Parts: sequence; structure tokens; C-alpha cells
Amino acid sequence: MDTTRALIGRTLVFGIPGPTVTDADKRLFRDTGASGLILYRINYRSPAQIRALIRDLEEAVERRLLVTVDHEGGRVVMFGGGVTVFPDNLAFGNAGRADWARAEGRVEGRELRRLGIDVNFSPTVDVLTDAFSPNIGIRSYGRDPRRVGALAAARIRALQAEGVSACAKHFPGLGPATRDPHLDLPVIDTGWAELRRRPLAPFRAALRAGVDLVMTSHPLYPRLTGGERIPVTFSRRLTHDLLRSELGFRGVIASDDLEMGAPQAVRRSRPFGRPRRPRRPRPPPLLPPGGLATERLFLARRGAAVRGDQNRRSGKVRWADRRPPGRPSSALRPRHAPPGAGRRRPGGPCGTGRAPNTARARALAGARDIKNTDPVPSAAPPGEKYFH
Repeated sequence: MDTTRALIGRTLVFGIPGPTVTDADKRLFRDTGASGLILYRINYRSPAQIRALIRDLEEAVERRLLVTVDHEGGRVVMFGGGVTVFPDNLAFGNAGRADWARAEGRVEGRELRRLGIDVNFSPTVDVLTDAFSPNIGIRSYGRDPRRVGALAAARIRALQAEGVSACAKHFPGLGPATRDPHLDLPVIDTGWAELRRRPLAPFRAALRAGVDLVMTSHPLYPRLTGGERIPVTFSRRLTHDLLRSELGFRGVIASDDLEMGAPQAVRRSRPFGRPRRPRRPRPPPLLPPGGLATERLFLARRGAAVRGDQNRRSGKVRWADRRPPGRPSSALRPRHAPPGAGRRRPGGPCGTGRAPNTARARALAGARDIKNTDPVPSAAPPGEKYFH
């Protein structure tokens, strides 16, 4: 695999359509070089089975994978056993007890580590408004930005202290969205002053708590992007200028699922991310059927990577300019683990045989983790597929 293709592959996170690893799954991860796996209800049968699934896939591709899950609590829990099902975030928000949120993070961190999970795409830090919220609703801690930030920060610190990376989502805020981006394209008419006053406040709290990842979503913010019809995930103004430069985030930026309805709606209405017509036959797509949005983004990112490599060779951009200060480029860094984890127990921390992999998540900083979470959408029952 050439260097450009390998670098792009490292930003990919895929799901698989069943509880066992098939030859097609192995080919997908080998051919793309994807570094991440996301697990859903359709993958789970028992704690032993989910650990075996992870082990079998890693042995087949001969490398460690970043294993992720959406484990928010309440109605968004992917595992039918081996975990404690806590109430939705809104219940914690109504109680206003940061110590309860901290206890939740501590328990879920220990339970997820035992199952072999490295990254939990949680908590949701969107702030609710008076508008109807069909997607977020009870997944939010409520309408008070300070309370949302305080509860999220407590949970993030506890979760990461147990060796599981947390992810604050959905940047820069889905609370005002009156359409569900899983199905349609939300348009949020929020300006810069209001954004900084309310939706961004919990993200600042999460960043102060040291959150490892921030997830972007796909609504349009026309007042923030100069009227451009471009979702947040693909907006340099919001992901780089705002999140990286203004807020100073140096962790991993993860995209929401690229097969959701919002990116597809943009693609249908405008040829977003469409590369120029190639003069030579196109290489085979890297993605399985149903991954058209991700394939287009892959082609666009490949062009950007080639241009970046040309700039580096010409001296316009130095490698050091692309790496956050003080952050090594290799994933071989001291691992983020609970206190005392250096005293290795038999079978690894928590008895899984897998050391915490959060350093690997942080080592990918500067690149967006692209998720195509369901290679075979028809394999999932209604309501199964999307919860990001």
C-alpha cells in the first residue's frame, strides 16, 4: 500500500454486519488499512463473543485496531450484557449531581475495558433549546450550558481515568436541530455570538477536562460558513479555524457516520467533494457497497494528501507544521491507563489481554476519523444503525 493510501486508511473506522468476522470483513480491513472498528448491537451476543470478534479480526489483519462503540446510556447502549445500563443524560441533568455522572463514567470505563473497548463515542454535550429536538432530546444533559459542561467533564475524567477515551459530540452543537441528520439535512440558523454563548460552552468544559476526541456532525450552519452549503464535518472554517485554532483542541477529530442522511442530501443537491473526471481508469473503490459518500471523501482527501506531499517536498510546508506541539507522530507512546495500571495483571488490564489503546487515539490527532459504520445497511434491523 502506497504512503498516501496508507495515511488515509489510518483515518477510517468501519463496522461489520454480524457477530463473527467473515472473509469479506478481513479483506475490507486489509485493503483499506483502516485502523478502527465500531461495534453495534448487531455485533453483540455475549462478552466472550465480542472479545473473540475483536481478537479474530486483529489476528487476521495482523495489527492492533482502535475499537470503538456508542455507549451513551439510556436508549443508546450497544451491548445487551456485561454492562450497566444507566439512565439517559437528561435524567442526570435534572438531578444536577456531578458525582453521579462521575460514578457513571467510572463504572462504564471499567466495563468497557473488560470488553476490549478503546473509545466510547460519548458523552453528548449538545445543549437543548426551545425547539423540538427529534435526534438529541433525552440524550442531552439539558438546556443549561454550565450544567451540561460540568456533568460531561466529570464523566469524561472518570471514563478516561479507567483507560477508555471519551468523545464530546456533536460539535459545534446539534441541540437546535429540528431535523434528524440520520435521515435529513438540518439547517441551524445560529450566529457566532449565540454559538459562543451557549453551544460551545460545554465543549470548552470538555476540552478543559482533557477529552481525547471531539465528534463533528453534519448540519448546515449557513451563518457560520458564509452561506456555503457545506456540513460542519467538511467545513475547514469550523473544524480547523474554530476547533483547532480558536479553541486549541489537539486531540482527535472524529466525523459522525458518513452514510447518514445529511451528507447524502448534500451530495444529491450539489456535487460536494466530487473529484475531476480522471483521464485514466479509476482504481477500484476502497469501500464496500453503500459507501458512496465515504468513497467521494476518500478521493477528495487523497487529492489533498498528494497536494500536501508536494508542498512538503517543495518546502512550503514542514512536517512539524502539521503536528500539534509536543505530540509525537508515533502511536508508541506511554499508554493512558488507570492509576496502578503499570502493575500489569495477568491477561492485561482488566483481564482482557488488551492494554488501553487511548494513546493510539491521541496519536491520530490532526486527522479526522472517517466512519462508514455499516457496510451492509440492510443487515441491521430498523432503528439499529445510527445513534451517533
